[in-house]
Order: sequence, then C-alpha cells, then structure tokens
Amino acid sequence: LAQAILAQVGSGSVGFTFCETSVICAAAPFRTSQCVPSAAMKPQYAQLHLAGCYNSRPASPSASTCTSSGPSHASSPCMSVFSEPGCCAAPRRQTGEDLQSVLYPGDVLFVKGDGQFTELGTTGGWMGHVLVVQGTPQLESRQQFQEWGANVAWLANEVTHIWKVPTIESTRCAAGLHQCEMLVHIQSDGTLVLLGELLTTDNGTLEFSQIDDEAVEVWQSPAELRSQLSMECIRDVLTEMVSCEASWSLTTAARAVFKSAKLSRRKDLLGKVQGYWDSAPICTSIVIAFWQRYLCSFARATGQRETDLILKWMPLKADRVLPGELINTMRKCGW
Repeated sequence: LAQAILAQVGSGSVGFTFCETSVICAAAPFRTSQCVPSAAMKPQYAQLHLAGCYNSRPASPSASTCTSSGPSHASSPCMSVFSEPGCCAAPRRQTGEDLQSVLYPGDVLFVKGDGQFTELGTTGGWMGHVLVVQGTPQLESRQQFQEWGANVAWLANEVTHIWKVPTIESTRCAAGLHQCEMLVHIQSDGTLVLLGELLTTDNGTLEFSQIDDEAVEVWQSPAELRSQLSMECIRDVLTEMVSCEASWSLTTAARAVFKSAKLSRRKDLLGKVQGYWDSAPICTSIVIAFWQRYLCSFARATGQRETDLILKWMPLKADRVLPGELINTMRKCGW
C-alpha cells in the first residue's frame, strides 16, 4: 500500500492529508447517470440458457452517510423460518432458464478491482467491490427499457433481455446505504456482466447510471443457511441497516490494510461484533454486518447462540476487511 501511495503522490495524481487516524483522498469520479420518468416495472420473462459457472472480474465501493441515531442491535426476532418457498433450494452454479434460481437474498456479488488507486471505492476500482443481493432478480426486455427512457448500452442486437438485481452496498458514489437495481447480462459462457444501475430518486424519477461491462462473481450462501433462509429476518435486518448506516470511509479502508480482521472466541465477543457494525463502512462492511445481524436474529428465533453462528459463517470484524480477505474467508466457510 505504501508503495502504491508513494507512486501516486510522486506522479502528482493524488494528494493526501493525515490527521490523527483520518486519511483524505481525491474523490473518485461518479457514475455517468441520467434521470428518466419513473414507470411501473413489470417484469417480462424469457428463457435464458446458461453454461458454466459464474466467474469474472472487478467492481468497487461507493460513499454513504447517515444522520440518524445508532443502530438498535436488538432487532426483532424472526417468528418463522422458510418464510418464502423460493429460498429453500440448494445453491446452483448454473441454470437452464433464469437467474432467479441462482441468486437469493444475501448472496454476494464480487467485482475484482483493476482500477487506479484514485478509483478506490467505486465500481471497477482498486482492490475490488462487493454488493449484497436483497431481493429476487427480474428479467426485463429491451422494449421496456426504451419505454422508461433508460439509454442502456446493449452488448449486441441479439440481446433482447437483461436482469434487474436489487442490491445494497456502501460506495463512494452515494450517501448512506446505497440501494439500487443492478442491470446484469448473462453471456453465453455463463459469465455475469454488470451494465449499469437503476435508482428511483426521492422525487419519483428513475435514474440510470452506466457501468463499463464489469464482469462479476456470484458467491452463494452455504447450503445449510440457504435451506433455512427467513425472509422475515432479512427484512428486519434491512430495515435496521437502512436506518443507521453511515457513509463509505477511507479511514476504514486504511484500517483494513493494516489491521487483522479475524474474530476469535472471547467472553464479550457479541458486544465487540456489534460495536464493529457502528463504524463508518466500506463495501465489505455491508456484507459482514448484514450476515452477522441476520445470524443473530436467526439464532434468537431458533434457540442457538449468536456467537456460534457468527464464528461458523462470518468470523470477521466489519470495520477492517479488504474484499480479497472477505472472499477467502467465505470460501473457507463453505460459501
């Protein structure tokens, strides 16, 4: 990291100011966007034939700010497991028809970073970027996007439909917990590619932001968790996170470079874990906080110990994890 910083400073492309533990960096460029009238989004389904597994390349974080009071760690317990029948199937690496059988709420999208240091915290930026799927993907036609006035850069004339995937993330390009619908195309070899995002603004307009064809990996939740997903727990977690999540933080990104993120068993572990949720996030913080909150809620609903589930499925500190360490940890935990 020091070498990368010195190289950038030496070239005059970025300047830094160090104040106690804070690091200030030149802001990354925003995604190109356009506002179009909002419309009722009615999915039009068509068959999609996929081959191979979903492997790929980069994405990155955005900004977020929140002025509300701190999070309420005691989220309401879930009263039912299997709240929705679609969330009870085992993970699948490929599908013959649609993305709905591949992506479930809580799955992680990972875009490997190949950008410059000044693009840290943006899609395609330095060190990569992760997002959490928060809902069911919907297939939309080219005609539907034209009716909305969204000028999507279609990859080829024969591509007639693309998927809308609802996600949450922390990014430098937006304040607070950023919620949008990522536009995803599935290539003939099974690779998923991000084309852009759709965001409904406060005044009811639909904003489209283009992304330069970033390939994305899908990290599915482990089968043991996936077979018991509770949508009631997920909704509680999302409500809590939306109310309290702060903006993307370069200080947290720097902490992730220099400090260990591994959790170990201790008497006050749960209190420590909840304290890490309160720190200003980076993209990985959202994945970790989402799943640790969910596991706590699920543990209370099923009579299990919160710390046992956290150490089994997401044993990381939410305020200091780089994307690569997150992916390696999830792989070891059965994701």
